[in-house]
Amino acid sequence: MALGEREEALMRQFLPQVAIVRGELSDDGQPTTPELASAWSSAEILVHGSAADVENRHAEFLHWSRTTGKPHGYAGVTADPVCPPTWGTLAELEAMAAFLPPEFLGAEAREPLDSAEFIFCRDSISLKYLRRQQIRAKTLGFGPDGTFTYVFADAATIEPFLEEMDLRRDNFACFVPRLRYAPYAKIHGREPTPESLRRDAINAATHRSDLAALVTAIATWVRQTKAPAVVVPEMSYAPAYAREHLLPLLPRMSHRTSGYWIGSGLSQRPARSTPSAAP
Repeated sequence: MALGEREEALMRQFLPQVAIVRGELSDDGQPTTPELASAWSSAEILVHGSAADVENRHAEFLHWSRTTGKPHGYAGVTADPVCPPTWGTLAELEAMAAFLPPEFLGAEAREPLDSAEFIFCRDSISLKYLRRQQIRAKTLGFGPDGTFTYVFADAATIEPFLEEMDLRRDNFACFVPRLRYAPYAKIHGREPTPESLRRDAINAATHRSDLAALVTAIATWVRQTKAPAVVVPEMSYAPAYAREHLLPLLPRMSHRTSGYWIGSGLSQRPARSTPSAAP
C-alpha cells in the first residue's frame, strides 16, 4: 500500500505506536528494504487488512507462514470467486458463487486460508463461499470492513470544510460516486494490463446506470429532507469523475465544489430562484 505524505503524517499522528515501513518481497521472497526485513523478522503476526481480491496476496502469506512459522489472519476481507472476472447483482453473484464445487479452490490458494488463525469476511457471499469450500481456518466468521472502526479525523480541515460548503454538523448526507472497478493503471500512471482493460470495459458499460441511481438517491434526499447532499470521494479519481460525469446529471439545484482529500465534496442543495455553481 502506498501512502501520500499527508496521509502518512496523519497516521503517524493518530497511531504513533504503529511503525510504517516501505518495501516489498522479491520473487524469491526476500524483503527489498532493511526496514521491511526488520519488521518481517520482528512482527508476531501478519494481518491482511480490509480489501477485495485477497488472492493477490496469497504468495506473501504463503512465504510468511512457511518461513516464519508465525500466525497470520484476514480482517474484514472479500473472497469473491466470480467478481472479477464477471459482475452482476448481489443475488446473481451469490447464485454463481453457490454453484462452484467445494474443491474449486486450488491447493496453493487454499493453503494460506486453511492455516489462518482467523478469517473475518466483510460480506455474506464471501463467508458462505469459504464455508462451502470447507476452509479450515481456526476462526471463520463475519467481520465488518475496517472503515467502520476508524474514528480519526483531520481536525484542522473539518471546520473550514463545513464553512466553505455552508454545512451544519449532522444536517447533511454523504454520497460516494465510484466506478465498479478503480482505474488503478490510470491512477498510478502504469501501462494497462489486459485485466485492467477488461475492468475498464465493464466501467464503460455500467457507469451511466450507476450514476443514474446515485442521482435519484441525491435528488430524493434533498427533496424530502430539505437538507444538503455532499458528494465525497472514496478514492483520488472520484472528484474529477464526479465533476465530469455526475454534475451534469444532477437536477437544477444550487451547488458548491471543493477539492480533494479530507475536506472535499460537492454540496447539493434544494433549488433556489437562481441556481449557481462555483468553479
